[in-house]
This record gives sequence, structure tokens and C-alpha cells, in this order.
Amino acid sequence: MVRVRCLAALRRVIEGRHEVSIPGVGTVEEALAALHRRYGDAFAKRVLDDSGRLRRYIAIHVNGKDIRLLQGLSTKVDEDDEISLMPIVAGG
Repeated sequence: MVRVRCLAALRRVIEGRHEVSIPGVGTVEEALAALHRRYGDAFAKRVLDDSGRLRRYIAIHVNGKDIRLLQGLSTKVDEDDEISLMPIVAGG
């Protein structure tokens, strides 16, 4: 199963859990869809915009690598991979 870690405020939308396991997914997009089915619209609204694209202030890493430097939401994942979702923090 693919492990998904949600950091900071994103934990609220997965019932306060730090990590969940998602079976039977092959891409980051499939993992997000599985999380949407499991946790509902609260999850989707926090992570995706109205057109289904990743929100600008959310970073997703697969095994520590930013998916924007890979194949984006089409990035492939294997059973032992870890997906991390985290809000991007800006300041000045």
C-alpha cells in the first residue's frame, strides 16, 4: 500500500491522522482520488482547485521528490512509496 502523510493543517481533513495507507493506486492522481472518496469534499477542496488541479499552495512529494519536478499528478507510485502532502508556507 502507498503511504500518504499529511502535514500541518492538512491533517484536519483526514480526521487528524498523520499517515494513511491507500491500496491499489498507481499514480499520485489516483491516490488523491482515493483520499477524496475516503474523506469527502473537505479533502478535495483543500488540495484541488475547481478544475481539479493541484492548488498552488500545496506541495506533494513522492519519496522526498517534488512531483512538479517529476510528472506532476501523473507521477507513478509503487506499493512501498510514500506521498507527502504539505502546505507551502510563505513569509517575509
